[in-house]
Amino acid sequence: FKIDQRNRIIWGRVPFFTPRTPGNIILRLYFDDEPVTTLATSQCISVVVSTGDLEQMLRFILSNFKSKRGSTNFLSIHSLAAVLDQYSYSPPKGGQYNNQHHSQMDGAGRAAWGCVCESRKVVEACRYDYLKKKPKHEELHNKELEKM
Repeated sequence: FKIDQRNRIIWGRVPFFTPRTPGNIILRLYFDDEPVTTLATSQCISVVVSTGDLEQMLRFILSNFKSKRGSTNFLSIHSLAAVLDQYSYSPPKGGQYNNQHHSQMDGAGRAAWGCVCESRKVVEACRYDYLKKKPKHEELHNKELEKM
């Protein structure tokens, strides 16, 4: 990188990757050896899923659900919520439903339902973890209260 000592400005090109899922993204620039200090941030980048990409995006989220198990999969729930929040159905121009449009929406609907079912599994896993850990945390909390 080129450094302008007079203005304390660094010039250069930085490769970056953004998530494939929809939502708002703000990129942050930092040095690897000092990640807490932020050098710069980007403007907010809003990723929106178009109708043509809806099925593919839902299948990507579904594959993320299935690749991770247990209560740690909240990112997939957030991604699903962002897709469903952004999506608003608009019928094809002229009101004509062709087989391709019907097939695309049918596939997206199946993928969305799969994501909803996987979300339920994540919530159930969280419930199980909570019920399993609750007595231990209550015991620790009660001990802390007794010390006061």
